[in-house]
Amino acid sequence: MAQQGAAGPVPVYWSQVLVDVSYEYTTGILDDPVLRAAVRLSIEPGPHLTQESYRSPLGAVTSILTAARDAAELQDHVVPEEAARTLVGCYSGVQLLALALEERDQLCGQVAGMWRLQMPGLARPTVLDRLRLERPPQT
Repeated sequence: MAQQGAAGPVPVYWSQVLVDVSYEYTTGILDDPVLRAAVRLSIEPGPHLTQESYRSPLGAVTSILTAARDAAELQDHVVPEEAARTLVGCYSGVQLLALALEERDQLCGQVAGMWRLQMPGLARPTVLDRLRLERPPQT
């Protein structure tokens, strides 16, 4: 596989990177009380719910989706900026619902459900068939 210089190797599928990043973030929310508190502040109505709270996640997801588009992984109708807003919104909603229903321990399963619903609308079928949408095995 081609190398991307100092940034490391180019992934096989950028779409898989997007899924994997969501699980890394989910694990952080579950394991790190400081991150969990920050996320809770960013999703609850109040003074911490600002555009700035979402600038970084939107930028990161847009970047990954742009790389996936450039690698011809996405369906033709997918616009990275629009898809990023939808995905970040869905992920935030999944977190909020898990918090409200006191089902934080089921968050990874709920994220997997989100990907099973969203990824078929994003990835080309030939790419979708090669993606792992469930939480990666724990090492």
